[in-house]
Amino acid sequence: MQPVNELPRKVGGFFAVIARKGGERELEASPEAESTTKYLAELQLAQESAERALGTPGWEEVAHRGGVTVWKKYFPKDEYGYKYPCVKARGIIEGSAAEVMSMIVDSTRVLEYNRYSKGRTDIEHLGPHTKIVWNKAQPPLSKKLHDFCTLMHMQPLDDEEGSFMLITRATEHPKAPLLDGHVRSEILLGVTILRPAKGDPTRTEMTTPGAKAARRQGNTCTIPVG
Repeated sequence: MQPVNELPRKVGGFFAVIARKGGERELEASPEAESTTKYLAELQLAQESAERALGTPGWEEVAHRGGVTVWKKYFPKDEYGYKYPCVKARGIIEGSAAEVMSMIVDSTRVLEYNRYSKGRTDIEHLGPHTKIVWNKAQPPLSKKLHDFCTLMHMQPLDDEEGSFMLITRATEHPKAPLLDGHVRSEILLGVTILRPAKGDPTRTEMTTPGAKAARRQGNTCTIPVG
């Protein structure tokens, strides 16, 4: 992904930006173009779900400990992911919003902040701010490794200087096949919002609403969002 400090203030048009050389261009009809269009459409849906999740009431506070507050809610029936709880957490972390976002989107640095991760690989870049990643993790209380194939898109918040949003959503990719001995898990919706902490821009207020599900051989269960 393009470094955070080089991002434009606006990511225009169709939310997830197609890589450009010399300006806008139309995708030619090809299997590759069809695949890219599919991924960008999925990201558009993820953005719409994120806006609904963040902008609607119904969040129920379920925990507050160590400066972190946690809420949960359910999406309306028949909406994507409605069967599983959407969990939101908010807290203050060390580092500026740009520094924290740079760390999160860098797949080589996942182990710095996720002790359950077994590594993350970038398998396709769709533009300077959008990519598909393949992540492996060992969640607590699980004897098997979980893997995730995920669309990831990062952008600055237009109306908040120095703030950023990251949106993720489960997808499929030929370079991320199902593996024996692994549980293919899905991030139904992941949103990370980073804002400078009030009065101290060297620290960051992080808000992370999202919903995640795990599935194996047709069985589906809910697992925590961390």
